[in-house]
This record gives sequence, structure tokens and C-alpha cells, in this order.
Amino acid sequence: MRLVSNGLAGCLLLLGAMVHAEERTFQVFVDGKPAGVCRTTVSTEGDVETVTMTTDVKVRFLGFKYEYSSKSVEFWKGGVVQKLESTVNDDGKKLHVKAEAGEQGLTATSKGRSVICPKESIPSTGWRIPRLDIPKQTATVLDTEDGTATAVQIDFIGKWQSKLATQNIEGFRFKVTGKGIDNEWVYDAAGRPVRQTMKWDGHAIVLEITGIQK
Repeated sequence: MRLVSNGLAGCLLLLGAMVHAEERTFQVFVDGKPAGVCRTTVSTEGDVETVTMTTDVKVRFLGFKYEYSSKSVEFWKGGVVQKLESTVNDDGKKLHVKAEAGEQGLTATSKGRSVICPKESIPSTGWRIPRLDIPKQTATVLDTEDGTATAVQIDFIGKWQSKLATQNIEGFRFKVTGKGIDNEWVYDAAGRPVRQTMKWDGHAIVLEITGIQK
């Protein structure tokens, strides 16, 4: 089963080589209520991408207060992450992860502890998945908060369509599951994220795209 035809894929590669910069803005919902913003900026030069993602979330209800902020910078080449660094403030708890590709794979370091992941591991930010054109695949997700690695199953579960201003966006929905992971990631035809859902600490988290600026 092929989700993106060879002809379309060739056109996308050609267009991708011409892209210099793009920013995607996402509204963050927690349990159905607006709670913050995520901004993802990507600069592209040939097959090299530099992706910067910042997220700011504040939750207030019934006297409960929670704040979360993060910034991650990822460097990709040929669809494989080469290096990343992530800093997180999880309601006062500071977290820091660095990872870099080498001969043995992707080495992630957090709190003085290192883990070697498969070379084609994908960060938990969900910027890309290994393949858009096959219905079932396995991968390793590198958690950009604590540096742990988790084996996951990625299943294509259907097409997706939405309207952004006057633009119709068509996408492909994938279910990502593993130990402690129950996510749905949606990508457009260029393989870039347009929607994410996940479960975290008993809460439903949704990132819904609200803007694309080039």
C-alpha cells in the first residue's frame, strides 16, 4: 500500500529543496481546553533541516496550576536526525537532553546517563516518522524530556482533512504505540506535522495547527 505516489514524492522532493524557512503554529489543548502554543520553525538547505520547536503551556482550573515550557533544536539530514538538544521546565522540574549520531547509532545523554539508540530513531516531538508510504512499521522513539528510548509500532489509520484559513489540508493519520506511548500523529503530503494527540499523566493533549507561514 503506497500513500504517496512516486510521481508526487518526486515533486515533493523538488519543492523541498527550494524551501528556505517555514513556521508552523499549533494551539495546545489540555482535556479539550486551550492551554498554550507550540511553534515549530524549520530551515531547509538541500536535504538538511534545522528544526526548532518551542512550547508554552499553562493550565488553570479549580485552584490547580500547572506550567510547562520546552525548547528543542533538531538537525536532520536525508530524513534521519543527526543531532538534537532539548531543555524542559516541567512545572519547576528542569530537564535537559542531548543526542548525536555516530557509528554505533544515536547516543542520547541526560542527567549524566547515556543511551545508544538505533540510527533512525525518531524524537518524541514527532517531526517526522521513518516512512509515509507503508501501513505498518516499527521504530524507536527518543524521549526529548528524559532521554529514554522506547520501541513503538506505527500504523497508518486513515486519511485526514481540515481547512486552515482558505487552504485545504490533506493528511495521513498514524497511530504510534509502545510502552507508555499512545499517540496519533498526522502529517501532510510533505511529511510535516499538522496535528498530534497524546495521553499524558491521565490528560488528553492535542496540538492543532493554526498557521503556516513561509
